[in-house]
Amino acid sequence: DGTVNEVISGIAEKDYIPKLAIIPGGTGNLITKLLEINQDIDGAIDELDFSSTNKIDIGKSNGHYFGYIFSIGSLPEAIHNVGIEDKTKFGVLAYAINTMKS
Repeated sequence: DGTVNEVISGIAEKDYIPKLAIIPGGTGNLITKLLEINQDIDGAIDELDFSSTNKIDIGKSNGHYFGYIFSIGSLPEAIHNVGIEDKTKFGVLAYAINTMKS
């Protein structure tokens, strides 16, 4: 999800907006779930169809673009500071654990 938001920020102000294939490879994969993309990486790749696309709304706050989720307060920092070891061990629950710690 973080990678998708980084890509959105990188292309949002371009004259030409390319088609973007989103493959679930992170911890949360919330955007792929919302867009009903196959959660299996190989399955998602097999199902790619650039003739059929979905447009999504984007927002902008403090110079950063986002695709589907916007967080304020201590939550963004808590999510950003979750280590790969905790993500591997606890999955998406690692975000909740780190948020409660902060």
